Amino acid sequence: MPSPRQHLTITDTDGKNKEVDEITTKNLIIELLTNRDWKKRAFVVIELGKRKEKEVPEALMHCIEKDRNLEVVRNAIIAFENITGYERADVFKYEPIKSWWIEHANEVNIKLKDSK
Repeated sequence: MPSPRQHLTITDTDGKNKEVDEITTKNLIIELLTNRDWKKRAFVVIELGKRKEKEVPEALMHCIEKDRNLEVVRNAIIAFENITGYERADVFKYEPIKSWWIEHANEVNIKLKDSK
């Protein structure tokens, strides 16, 4: 996984290579859900964890449930915690996160900005 000090360029939907902080949240979510490179997905979820915006928690939950790489899942859980305030009981169990999100989604989303 790239360290926080490293930078990563990603090809944005316009076909240009961009630094991660130049890419919209919506395009980062697309990158998370479609990129086959687990190292890039692991880095993208770290970046998403810094973006307290709507649609991010749901994308992270999808990643937690579906991604097959444990490093990506771990980073997604940490990012989900950073954005939502969720406190995990178990690092790799999806169901407690899903149950918590169903109960708290409205109150968390009120605090989040709209995604760009």
